[in-house]
Amino acid sequence: MIRWVCGELWADRIRMGLVALGVLWGTLGMASLLSFGGEMLRATTQTSTNFGVDLLRLSGASTTSSWRGQAPGRRVPLALGDEAAIAALPGVRGAVWEASRGGQLSRAGDRRHTGTIVGTQPDFGRLRSKYAVRDGRFLSARDVREKRLVCYLGSDAATNLFGDENPVGQEVEVFDTPVRVVGVGPRLIQISNYNGVDREKIYLPITTFESLAGPAFGGLVVGLENASESAAVQASVRGALARIHGFDPNDLAALNMEDYVVLQERFSAILYGNRALTAVVSILGFLVAALGVANAIWARVEEKRREIGLAMALGARRFHVMLPPLLEASITTLVGGLIGLVMAASIFALAAAVDAPLEVRAYLGTPRVSLGLGATVVLALSLIGALCGLLPARQAASVDPIQVLRDE
Repeated sequence: MIRWVCGELWADRIRMGLVALGVLWGTLGMASLLSFGGEMLRATTQTSTNFGVDLLRLSGASTTSSWRGQAPGRRVPLALGDEAAIAALPGVRGAVWEASRGGQLSRAGDRRHTGTIVGTQPDFGRLRSKYAVRDGRFLSARDVREKRLVCYLGSDAATNLFGDENPVGQEVEVFDTPVRVVGVGPRLIQISNYNGVDREKIYLPITTFESLAGPAFGGLVVGLENASESAAVQASVRGALARIHGFDPNDLAALNMEDYVVLQERFSAILYGNRALTAVVSILGFLVAALGVANAIWARVEEKRREIGLAMALGARRFHVMLPPLLEASITTLVGGLIGLVMAASIFALAAAVDAPLEVRAYLGTPRVSLGLGATVVLALSLIGALCGLLPARQAASVDPIQVLRDE
């Protein structure tokens, strides 16, 4: 039966080839859009975590209301030590102090680098996703306690100062003082930055920073245990700092508070919306191709109406009449779809071999037609092929052989 159906399709190869081409194009579009959308969602979500997850960032501002005899307009200077009080609050998984000086010149031999110097604490690495490559590390509690002359370099700072050499163990002159490199960060793209790009920064223990640069204004980085409790944690943080620095806890302008949880939620909503849109467009495109298969098989049934009627008059069963249209639709859909799937996989394999810029990979990733997606598409092709041939097959089985013989 299958050999006979294939022979029939070959006899009408031009028309059925064009139909299969439509299925090929629909499958190519569907597999490409689904793979591209899924990989972009994964890559961009990963990129968003390079900054850190579920964070608040606070700095002092000015009061706008009087409080216990103090006039409004008073500056609220946060200070080193505030982080300990914030870290003890419910819903907080960590808090660190961060101070910085921008536009600072650093040297390593004849090489120069200009960027932001940051003074911070060990938990900053955990909260802000600062891990080290090349057998290095981030700053430690001992570094802070002993005011060690050590530093952690952003990837661009390391490249500018040491080129392709491993900086770990070598010295950099910061604030006119030699400090030893203990770690280098990976070269990553972030969706958020402040006070300069993190890849260009040099990080010192906060005690070392203040001994070399003097006291500096800074702020707090606070990690949340649960993003859904962000509003409650913000209120408790504001209340704790109001008690320490003496301002009205309801004075929202007294602190600058950046809620990165809200930014992450908005960003995620855009990504998932884009993912849903690409899925809908890809499926609609494939369904248009499937309708073309159904129309082509229907036309073939109409053309063979006389042959079907004669076969039924000679005793052919309903199953024998319905099977050829079903097989023709399924084979046409599968052949066109599988070729489209192979083409999509080949295109992505070639694209993966291209040396794309870091920014492109960070947001678009490396799309591939996964085994799971391929199996899903093949199953969908088989099902849709059968559905496309079902109505034409039922029409073929409903042919009245008496009417056909009368017409003859």
